[in-house]
Amino acid sequence: MSDNLVANNHMSLSPRTKTYLKIEGPEAITSPRVQAFYDYWLSRQVDGALPRWSDIDLVEIYRLAPFIAVKDVLDGDQDFCNRYWGTSLVKAYDFDATGRTFADYLDQKSAAEGLAFHRAVVEAAQPRKSSGTMEFWKSKDYISFEGIVCPLRGDNEGVEFLISCYDFNFPDE
Repeated sequence: MSDNLVANNHMSLSPRTKTYLKIEGPEAITSPRVQAFYDYWLSRQVDGALPRWSDIDLVEIYRLAPFIAVKDVLDGDQDFCNRYWGTSLVKAYDFDATGRTFADYLDQKSAAEGLAFHRAVVEAAQPRKSSGTMEFWKSKDYISFEGIVCPLRGDNEGVEFLISCYDFNFPDE
């Protein structure tokens, strides 16, 4: 993975695009940053098996770390708690969500949508790309994003963690 790719390129979604949320497979990735992360996740697979959380080294992808969130899967996918919340996510949301669940920081409708999307990733054990605007978060519909949520195994064979990487179109960048 090229450091220049990760450091210098980001998506160019138009802020005028008002798509709240679009869910697709990873083949639809357009952001070089998100693609670099997805390529890293793929490189951690052994014989097609999902990578384990212990296979991920954020130091290896330190230029991506600010754009990454890691969620613990709780109660068999009934809830998710943020284990790690990168600084670019802090900038997008205006706070650090480490240690918080969706219900702790999203309204009821947005939390239900977030839970449904993340449960689908757990159940399918397949990555899913999301893109749209942040209109679900305090009228930040002027911020466009693209992201990928990827499943990770823990000590057992099932999905115990989700790791995601996002790219934002901040108006000041």
